[in-house]
Amino acid sequence: MKTLIATSLPIILLAACQTAPVDAPEAEAAGTARGEVLYNPLERIGEPGRDAYSQAALVTGWLDGAWSNEAQYAFTPEEMKREPAAGAPYDWLDLQFAQFHTVDAPEIGDHVVYLEWRSDAADGPISRQRLWAFREDESGELTGMDFFTFRDPAPFAGRGAEPGAFTSLGPDDLIAYPEGCTLTARAPAWMGYVFDVRAGDCAITARSGRRMGIDALVEIAPRRIGYSEAGVLEDGSYAFLVPGGPAYDFRRVDPGDDRE
Repeated sequence: MKTLIATSLPIILLAACQTAPVDAPEAEAAGTARGEVLYNPLERIGEPGRDAYSQAALVTGWLDGAWSNEAQYAFTPEEMKREPAAGAPYDWLDLQFAQFHTVDAPEIGDHVVYLEWRSDAADGPISRQRLWAFREDESGELTGMDFFTFRDPAPFAGRGAEPGAFTSLGPDDLIAYPEGCTLTARAPAWMGYVFDVRAGDCAITARSGRRMGIDALVEIAPRRIGYSEAGVLEDGSYAFLVPGGPAYDFRRVDPGDDRE
């Protein structure tokens, strides 16, 4: 079995393109069969109006803006620059450009980020649309992150910076992962936060009926994001591995906005 490789700290993780082959198992994994009763992390939302300078607000502030793994891709061996593939038939890494926007989505949480990734260029085809909702405990300590896919992502494309675009978004518009799949905040420090979940704790049933665990690692710092995710089948093989090698290493591409 391959070993997931994460970039060194400080840095940030989740799955692939609506159109690329690798997204099929990821979408399959994220969207358990309709009608199946899922744990709903939205039930754990605390009272609104938390301090704007909370740890969760700090992290969402770090994320806001434009990112790319161009530097990583430039130093990637040519033989790894392949198209994403389901499973793990070979090592691969693709070029991704990302936009992260803190959005107002009161039914989802107090600290919600919409992410939109595009392949090959900043104006390339959309490869991923997700929501990340950061959670705090009663003392304001950052505890973890829930991630969601859209049942219909098209209406939200390109609208991350649009005021009010996500205000009416509710649980029925999203696909949540089951209980045990919240990414836990680990090793918090001024220089960055690490969020992870392991296949032994996060188990899902795909639409195909296959059982798999989810391995995910997201490392977030002011100017760097690390991301990797995998679906691990019961026999130890991969349903998907994103990316198909070292974790994505995103760097901020709007250096005029210095958050360090």
